[in-house]
Amino acid sequence: MPTIAFLANLSTAEHKRRWDLLNQHAGKDVNVIVADPNSSPGELIEALKDADAAVPWLASIPLDVAKHLPKLKLVQLLTAGYDSVDVIGLSKLGIKVANNGGSNAISVS
Repeated sequence: MPTIAFLANLSTAEHKRRWDLLNQHAGKDVNVIVADPNSSPGELIEALKDADAAVPWLASIPLDVAKHLPKLKLVQLLTAGYDSVDVIGLSKLGIKVANNGGSNAISVS
């Protein structure tokens, strides 16, 4: 069963709402976990060690953490850009990075 890690500080109502929606729609074939992006590198490595994919929300996955995550294959950003991640560094580790480009195309046209 694949594991998706959602990196977010759930202390805000908006993050909690998104976490609840993600869990509601993830299905029984996916394990969804949450990790606090403000954790130490060691704590992040421990929290993300089984993650196949990571979804950082207003956060990033530092390269020094990603180097210790051999199962991680995808970082799915919720933004249109790539400003918060080292795309080249992650690519060298075999980790694909996808953004959410075009998600607001209708609302801004």
